[in-house]
Amino acid sequence: MSAVAERYADALFEVAQETHVLQAVADGVQLLHRLITTLPTFHAFLRNPEILLEEKTTVLQQVLGTHLAPLVQQFLRLLIRQQRVTDWDDIQQAFVTRYRRSQGLEHAVVRSARPLPPPLLTHITTQLARWRQTTITLAQEVDPRLIGGIQVRIGSLLVDGSLRAQLDAIAQALIAVPVH
Repeated sequence: MSAVAERYADALFEVAQETHVLQAVADGVQLLHRLITTLPTFHAFLRNPEILLEEKTTVLQQVLGTHLAPLVQQFLRLLIRQQRVTDWDDIQQAFVTRYRRSQGLEHAVVRSARPLPPPLLTHITTQLARWRQTTITLAQEVDPRLIGGIQVRIGSLLVDGSLRAQLDAIAQALIAVPVH
């Protein structure tokens, strides 16, 4: 994620919080993200430099006017004007991360070689929530290359308890041992 995307996301978050419209902005960011990711033509329309800002603004007002908070509409116009719509995915991700953190929520991903049973997922969620002192939403990914064990990612933090990581560490230790 780029530093520019984080600055835009932080600015949107700060203004939304200061003007007491954080929830409406979070909902609008989520709606806008769904539109951009599910309607490639909408994303292409926003990025198209041949369409004037005024035309885009008119269309956006007609189509989304009542569905997006005014601050989200202003923010989208700013992104268009600054030619930053291409950074939308990173901006949205940074905003959602910041919003969730402000609400005491964190998203974690647990990766394992095989699907984990629901009781174990519940236990992992409980332990992560206790450790991070937040509410955790947990997603599961299966990656047979891990061989065994699990990896847990929360934001940029990775806790790697996989057998693959342990084998790699052993291999590195063996390589580092001088042979006489």
